[in-house]
Amino acid sequence: MIYLTIILLLFFLIYAYDIMHVKEGKNAFFFTLLGMLVLIAGLAYRVGIDHIRYSEDFLQYPTLYTLDLDYIGDSREDPLWVIMTATFRTFTNSYMWLHLFHTAIVNSAILLFMRRYSYWTFTPILLYCFTLFIFFNFETVRESLAVAVFLLAYPYLERKQWVKYYLVAITCFFIHSSALLAFLLPPLLALARKNVGKLLVISIILMAVLGRVVNDIILNSLQFIMVNQRIAYKLSVYLGREDVGIALSILLKNVVFPAIVLVTHQFILKSNTRFLPFTKLFLILGAMSMFIPVIDRLLNYLFIFYLVNMGEAICLVVARFREPSFKFLASVAFVLAAAIGPVSWHFTIDNRISEYNYHRYFPYHTYFTRQEDDIRERFYRNGS
Repeated sequence: MIYLTIILLLFFLIYAYDIMHVKEGKNAFFFTLLGMLVLIAGLAYRVGIDHIRYSEDFLQYPTLYTLDLDYIGDSREDPLWVIMTATFRTFTNSYMWLHLFHTAIVNSAILLFMRRYSYWTFTPILLYCFTLFIFFNFETVRESLAVAVFLLAYPYLERKQWVKYYLVAITCFFIHSSALLAFLLPPLLALARKNVGKLLVISIILMAVLGRVVNDIILNSLQFIMVNQRIAYKLSVYLGREDVGIALSILLKNVVFPAIVLVTHQFILKSNTRFLPFTKLFLILGAMSMFIPVIDRLLNYLFIFYLVNMGEAICLVVARFREPSFKFLASVAFVLAAAIGPVSWHFTIDNRISEYNYHRYFPYHTYFTRQEDDIRERFYRNGS
């Protein structure tokens, strides 16, 4: 019910501010919504499998008084995450405070980014709630923090202030190693600005021929690569496709809808928006992710840019209609269609325990009630 409350509120805000362009109260509603998202995520108790693992591992961390370089070097987690966790561990035995801090940083960075770079604020936020909110706050916790910090690098990327940009990229890398993509992003974006059609065809052909082979070679060669335990562990996880869903969900999320957004901007609206190169790159890498699963995780660093671009496409299309009620219904329909890929995963069955994946997050419990869900605990115990 609490998730539905957020969705219904966003429907109202889209109608009032993205369609009717009401001025009064917009900032108040924005920060109220932000506070609600932070509290819903931050106060969640044993919601999401990774969230449960992090909460149970929290007490195993040293405090700042006992933390040393050997612990940081041997940890599966990245250095800045270890230091941040040790800092909270010094002052509290409750993981809730660390998670509340994390959700405040992540959701603030994402929503403020959307507010700054999108004329239509609440449509991309609704897209975020349907596609990334649950995963960023309850599953890919460390990676979502790196993504949030990476958003701070965009102004430097835009102005080509490379020293500042790469300092932020290095910070992201020490939060989560998947931020390696940030170092490659400038040349990749330059490449995406070229003829995306040819690049996409070439990428798909190469991945169809070589993708699975390359994936297996990297996976089987981990023991020979001179990397630390942390990076080897991540590669072994990311290179093996999780048994959850399902190629169709990934195809819709990574290829079909990015292609629709790209076609809408270039051929229907004939617009060249700020984040269109990010959508092009998302589509190219999304096509490659069908054959090399590790790329699917790297897409998280492009996802917020892509969602803003998708929100722009939706709002520019519905702006062509006259009736406000029809604009609203069209906006909701487009958003719900775009959410099919990510949302459909929740209604697939995890074969390890023969339960639907939505049990990982529903029902919702807080630290005030501290209720445990039996099915969710089975997910956790079975390593799902």
